[in-house]
Amino acid sequence: MVSSVFYFVSYYLILAIALYFSPRREIIKRITKSINKYQIAIIVFAALFSQIFVYLTVSRDNTIYTWDWAGYWKNSIIRTDQLFSLAPKECLRILYHSINNDDYNLYLPSVIALPLHLFGYEFVEYVTVVSVFFLMPAVLLQGVLAVRILPNKNPGAVYTIAVVLGFLFIGPYRSLLRGMIDVAILLPISILILFLLDYDFSKVSHVENISIAAMLLLMWISRRYTLFFIVGYVFTMGYKAIVFFMKNRNKGAIVSVIGNFIEIGGISLLVLIAFLRNFLLRTLQSNS
Repeated sequence: MVSSVFYFVSYYLILAIALYFSPRREIIKRITKSINKYQIAIIVFAALFSQIFVYLTVSRDNTIYTWDWAGYWKNSIIRTDQLFSLAPKECLRILYHSINNDDYNLYLPSVIALPLHLFGYEFVEYVTVVSVFFLMPAVLLQGVLAVRILPNKNPGAVYTIAVVLGFLFIGPYRSLLRGMIDVAILLPISILILFLLDYDFSKVSHVENISIAAMLLLMWISRRYTLFFIVGYVFTMGYKAIVFFMKNRNKGAIVSVIGNFIEIGGISLLVLIAFLRNFLLRTLQSNS
């Protein structure tokens, strides 16, 4: 019981801390000031509609899920049993070995072990739990991104439209309804994009850099193929750094840019080499 609470709380606590230090405070303040009760009702309805749709669709599905489609469902059942029957130290040892050696590691199943224990292990409950605890907060967070991208529009209206469209977008459901847990990566990705849009290369912000490194690592250990996103993210930051340097051609700009990249990359590599060396090597040597 204690282990399941720890993994559940620690996951969302890491996300919350990173979100707190992201440039989101002003955006959320603008949303709360402009959103009205009708827009809130629309968002609540869209969220409930999404969850009901997921539950009813999966409950009527007679497919026998095997191999990839059943991978995380099976692992989630196994991990839930472990967290409620084994000592915390043994559960941590199993997770560490899984992250370093398994294609479908037990990290995300550890996060949802508590709600699975409370609501049930059946496929319909598993998919609904993934939807509620990963997809729903990701869509709500992407609404904040939409307000940031459209700063001159009414924040309440933009947020409402973005959230409704997010719940209606078919992409996440294609994997979710088949039992894949991949929608979880949308949470750290959204936070990373928030950091990227307003990242200031003129200074070295240790808190922001640590938060970015934490989100990159959290996303990568969740699903190894997110390395493709990480590569794109680094290139995009590099492009932004070049633009910054072209506007500020001085020694201080060079030092600041290099310092930020060294700090983010150094923290990430230090954690990977010190604790997740096998994970790093297996990812780099495979296509997933």
